[in-house]
Amino acid sequence: MSIREIKKHIRTTKEIVRITNVMYLLAASRLSKERVRSKHGHWYFKEILRLVTIASAHMKKKDSYLLIQRPIRNML
Repeated sequence: MSIREIKKHIRTTKEIVRITNVMYLLAASRLSKERVRSKHGHWYFKEILRLVTIASAHMKKKDSYLLIQRPIRNML
């Protein structure tokens, strides 16, 4: 290998490292945004669960298919 090829290889390696670091920063930014969104979504889920619980307590027919508790198959 000549010196020119070695320098070119060093430059391309530095560029790859720089691009990888930018990708890590973007992923971290997206992850933090999703954490905030999931916290907001959790509040809505609790409120909907509370309303469904109240509605099911006042129902006359208790054997509705929608109110049967099923085992959880998939967890995120």
